[in-house]
Amino acid sequence: IGAAASSRVVILGVLHNDSRSSGVSHVTIGGVAATQRATQTNASGSILYFFTALVTSGTTATVDYSLGGTCAALGFATFRATDLANVVPAASGSSVSDPGSVTLTVPPGGFAIAISMSGSASGPPTASWQNATEQFEQRPSGQNTTFSGALRQIGGSATISCDWSNSTSGGRATLA
Repeated sequence: IGAAASSRVVILGVLHNDSRSSGVSHVTIGGVAATQRATQTNASGSILYFFTALVTSGTTATVDYSLGGTCAALGFATFRATDLANVVPAASGSSVSDPGSVTLTVPPGGFAIAISMSGSASGPPTASWQNATEQFEQRPSGQNTTFSGALRQIGGSATISCDWSNSTSGGRATLA
């Protein structure tokens, strides 16, 4: 999570692929209780979350969570920020379309983090981000789901999109 700082906020993206209503809750990051900031659920029961926590010490952190049942695939993405004007996001948006398109208006000097996931019945889907730089793309072993995330430095309005190739119609979700 990088160098310790008195104003360091860890932003956790959770990518949860399951249709059994087994949501994620009670998240801690480095022993600090995290606050859920945004959620997107698609028709297939896949859920994306953003959590934040002010974690001022240490350079690594363990993420602990409760899972309300079983889960087919679960992924975590961590980002860090310091000296934020506000820990509460200025804007958020979500989509279950392909491409997953979200328009955000962010204060000057701000940034946007987006996470997305898609399933496929015939091989791994791949993400193509527009107006944001991909930070990761991961397919859990043995799964037909791919997780991806992107980052953009913005101040003002921007539309961030994630276009999935080789994806199924019911398995997509994007959250920014």
